[in-house]
Amino acid sequence: MMNQFRILFRQTLKAEFADRERVISPILFAMVILVVVAFTFGEPAPELRPAAFVAQVFLSLLLATQTALARAFDPEHQDRAFDLLRAAPVSPGAIFLAKLTVVLMQGATILVPSIAISALFCGVSLPPDRLFAFTGLCLLTVAGLGSLGVTLAAMTLKAHARTVLFPLLFFPLSTPLLLAGTQGGAAIVAPETMVAAATMISGWVTVSMSANVIFLTLGILLFGELVKSD
Repeated sequence: MMNQFRILFRQTLKAEFADRERVISPILFAMVILVVVAFTFGEPAPELRPAAFVAQVFLSLLLATQTALARAFDPEHQDRAFDLLRAAPVSPGAIFLAKLTVVLMQGATILVPSIAISALFCGVSLPPDRLFAFTGLCLLTVAGLGSLGVTLAAMTLKAHARTVLFPLLFFPLSTPLLLAGTQGGAAIVAPETMVAAATMISGWVTVSMSANVIFLTLGILLFGELVKSD
């Protein structure tokens, strides 16, 4: 399975970078969201800056990631790759993990500038330990959104109204991840000491990890049927 994963990962990565618009447009979309929010509301009051920072990061991350995930299987659909995979001795789990890894790389490229620009607009400066913890929680959220999004993208690939159906399924199901990410992120960024917020943070991290395990397990178990279904 690992050899299949490596081959599929390289091919998926090539397919993504073959169309630069697929790589650049989610990042630009996230930046536009941050700029619009910043110029609309202006610089927040000092006591609201941590909350505004967390909200901007997760808003841009959610919307930009959803845009990328909704089109996750467009190259395979256009090339009729799934029709070929039905007859090929390829593990569906390897296909799912290869696509998920590429999606996580895209999410990381969206996350890094989103954190930097949001911190600039909100006037937030985090010490290294808090920045590392906040980034880790955001990456955990990206992983969960990726597992959920790849599964839903395969499920709605052949639906006539998939551009409408995908967000209708994606946004409600992603609520636990967003709650865990925003609440845990707010506890990390808040002026209180990390020790005082440690219990709250660990609880939300547990919720996020549980959602990740559920979405990843369901994705691996269901992906084979989703790919091979007519």
